[in-house]
Amino acid sequence: MFNITASCCSTRGIKGADRNKEPSKARTRVYLRQHKEAIAARSRIYYQQNKEKIKTRRLEQRPIRVERWKVKRTEQLEESILYYVQHKEEILALREANRLETAKKRNAHYERHKEALKEVARICLEQHKEKISARRKMKYWKQKETAVAQPTLDFEQHKKEIRRLLNKKHDSDTRKRFAERQRELRAADPSLERRMSMRRWLVQCAEREAFAWKTHIPVVYPEELDKTCSACSKSRIGGFKFCKFLTACIRDAIARNFVMA
Repeated sequence: MFNITASCCSTRGIKGADRNKEPSKARTRVYLRQHKEAIAARSRIYYQQNKEKIKTRRLEQRPIRVERWKVKRTEQLEESILYYVQHKEEILALREANRLETAKKRNAHYERHKEALKEVARICLEQHKEKISARRKMKYWKQKETAVAQPTLDFEQHKKEIRRLLNKKHDSDTRKRFAERQRELRAADPSLERRMSMRRWLVQCAEREAFAWKTHIPVVYPEELDKTCSACSKSRIGGFKFCKFLTACIRDAIARNFVMA
């Protein structure tokens, strides 16, 4: 049988250990500060001797650390979202109160130092008058050039975005929506399929110039061109390869009727 004394298991001993924790930490900090260089040297020597082992251990533990971090991050996000949902009104009220308090402090600071701030602004303006004037002119012309070039830039970006969306053939949802839209259009307009077939034939036919056309001459360009309809003033994004032009006799007849009218 072990002879366990009452003093080692008493409550006083446990409390004493708790009281001695801080002095122990202090002694540890003092020791680390006094032997900092020696500890760093031993650490470097150990790393050089066991470099491969340490790297292998780190690589083995990396997936575990990543999964642990993902789980912890997910839990933190869920807790944050839950807390926000439960205390949404309080958070919004606190944000509004902080905004009003900040605005109040800023206005009070400005009122207290209004004259000094005006004097500083005046001195700064006098010292850097030429630089500020040049910067304002540059900003004005830059804004003017941007305002002129912005519609073209937006149009080009829009064209690139449309092309990118059209080239996303791997997107099954886009293909399904497009097929559903085509079915709706065919159901609404029975002549759509016939007109689409005629268009495909005209684009693929190599001898379309050999036919006699009554009112319009079909023209197919090797690449897509941006054209604006003279009747409705609309243009298609991405351009057209296939266009229809009035024949010369029809144009002359229209011109004569217009002049006679």
